[in-house]
Amino acid sequence: MSLTDPILANAEELTTDSARRRGLSRMGPRAQRHGVWEVAYRTPTREDGVTGLVIVAMDQGDRDEPSVDLEIWAGGEAGQRYARRLIGEVSGVAGLEPKYKAALEGAFEQAMDYALSLKVEDLTEHHQLLRKQYAESAPTAS
Repeated sequence: MSLTDPILANAEELTTDSARRRGLSRMGPRAQRHGVWEVAYRTPTREDGVTGLVIVAMDQGDRDEPSVDLEIWAGGEAGQRYARRLIGEVSGVAGLEPKYKAALEGAFEQAMDYALSLKVEDLTEHHQLLRKQYAESAPTAS
């Protein structure tokens, strides 16, 4: 998938504009991770330490005509605690036709709502520190 793919560019522009209106900032340029293109957004870190996150993962569809498949993820983190969930999946052919655009806008709005509403107690997963993982897996002397 080309960086200049018009479907990707349209989806990226739509989500960036929506995020800006809701106070989220883009975390950097579009990047390829795990074989898909990702665009990530973050909320300002609140007083309770929670930062909300929204990620749009974009992959070339497997149809004959030009298409793209999107996953919209949302979550948040504070220290070693985090939460993440899939909000929606959208597939589109040949650009942002109205049905595709509406589905993307709806899922992205839901993702921003979720990211902005998270509280510390909602962050139920824990990042493992590498040194802790290594200590637990290191052989012990006998």
